[in-house]
Amino acid sequence: EIASCLVGSEMCIRDRTYMMQKNESEQNRRKMRRGDKEAILKGLKGGLCDNYYGICCAVKYNMKDNDIIAALKELQKDTYVSMGMSNAQFASAALDVLKIEPYTGSDKRVKDMIDAKFSFFDE
Repeated sequence: EIASCLVGSEMCIRDRTYMMQKNESEQNRRKMRRGDKEAILKGLKGGLCDNYYGICCAVKYNMKDNDIIAALKELQKDTYVSMGMSNAQFASAALDVLKIEPYTGSDKRVKDMIDAKFSFFDE
């Protein structure tokens, strides 16, 4: 019985850290949805899901300042693929839509995002 209590308390300690990180990420996403530049920049420099969210919010709020552009250009180098798309594809489309850097590639998915102007992200 004592052993199971100890295991349970260890799980609570471990999960509390995870839940705090998850909560912080959710709070940052809410700020991104409101167009908070610092939150969007944090998202662009965060984990994969936050990167996607930050890219979409940067486009939605037409953010073209140097920090945002630099973060998007850095993400163009990130070729890790999740759900069939990479940060590089999203970032390339975003830079085109923001009229920072025209996309000259041939990737149909990137061209589709550009044509849609990220309208799939409307909330």
